Amino acid sequence: MAPLQGRLRYLALPALLFLVGHRPLAFLLGQGLLVAQPLLLWALDSRERAVWEQWARMLSEPRDRAQLEQALERMARHRTTRQSAP
Repeated sequence: MAPLQGRLRYLALPALLFLVGHRPLAFLLGQGLLVAQPLLLWALDSRERAVWEQWARMLSEPRDRAQLEQALERMARHRTTRQSAP
């Protein structure tokens, strides 16, 4: 496992709690990212634009948000089961 993945695993539960707690605002945030995108085109390179678009789509679509929540749940569950193992 890469060192970064190990560190990110510790953030899975807080990220999941934040995402679920702000679920009603996720759609608005996703739409806001889409609206702000043309304003930031001059400041972002193509790779950053792709990440921006991916987050905007993920937050705007309920199915994509659910997949993100499930992935975070798996990461958090995997971390907690590894910690409780002797």
